Amino acid sequence: TCAVNAQVVNTSVWFAPPASADTLGPEMISNGTFTDGSDWTAAAGWTISGGVATYDDTQDGVTLSQVDADMLGSIKINTNYKLEFTLNISSGGGSFQITNSSCKAEYIARGFYTNGHYTLYFTTGDWIGIKGIAFRAYTISSATFTLDDISLKEVY
Repeated sequence: TCAVNAQVVNTSVWFAPPASADTLGPEMISNGTFTDGSDWTAAAGWTISGGVATYDDTQDGVTLSQVDADMLGSIKINTNYKLEFTLNISSGGGSFQITNSSCKAEYIARGFYTNGHYTLYFTTGDWIGIKGIAFRAYTISSATFTLDDISLKEVY
C-alpha cells in the first residue's frame, strides 16, 4: 500500500498503439476479474466483492495494488505494455493514477475516466523499484466506481 503523500520519482511515457496487430506476451495480472480478493491489496476506501473492486471516495490517494510476487509476470524496465480495464461509474467520475505497487514509479499519469472499457499503452522508465501495479484513486465529486477485467501484457 502506498503512503498518501508518496512522491513519484520516475515516470513512464504513453505510446501510440502499434499500427499493426499487437504481438503480446502472456497475461501478467493474477485474478484481474476479482473472483475473490486473492492476489490484491485493497487499502481503506477500496473493497473487493461481487467480482469487482469498488472505490467509495472516502479516502484520497489510496491504492488497489498487486505486488510483484502475486503477479503472473514481472514488470520490466524500458518495456512497452498494454493495459486494459473496465470502469463503471456509480456517481461522479473516476480519477486515478497507475503506478508500481509502492507508488514511486508512475506508469500512467493521474487522469479522469468515465464509464467504459479502456486500452492504454505505456513504456516503463529506466527505474521501477518495487514492481507490481497499483491503481491510486483520488476523491473527486463524491465519486464511486468499480474496476474490473484488468489485463496487463507486454507488447513486443
